[in-house]
Amino acid sequence: MRITAEDGLSLGPYQYMKRGFARNGRPFIVGEYLVAKRVHETIPDRLWASELISSLMYDTKELGLAGVRQTFRVVSSMPQEASELAIQVHDPVVRVRRIFQNDRREVLCLAQLVYRTDGVVFDINIDVEDRNRLFELAGIPES
Repeated sequence: MRITAEDGLSLGPYQYMKRGFARNGRPFIVGEYLVAKRVHETIPDRLWASELISSLMYDTKELGLAGVRQTFRVVSSMPQEASELAIQVHDPVVRVRRIFQNDRREVLCLAQLVYRTDGVVFDINIDVEDRNRLFELAGIPES
């Protein structure tokens, strides 16, 4: 897991975190995070263990969150993911890469999440005022 030039500008050292989430008593998501050290130090430790990272990034106004980009890929699970999610190796999973940036395109946090597919639902409202957003329905990138 690393931050690429396409993700944005590095903010120096990062803190690695890994969390798992369950739904109905079964593992559902495994998430790995690189959080800029200065971001990690801004937020109390007790919150990192209990709150959603997305909420922390949004609610901590002094971080200057300006944008979030995410990509979704349906792929075959790898052995470690399968074990952590209590599924079979090569079962389909949704791999999400989520990049939180400030207005200077500095990466505040990089999240890589792996979801079991037996509970993933996409419920998306599309802004019909922006014609290009309609292309996203077909999975066609903007560029």
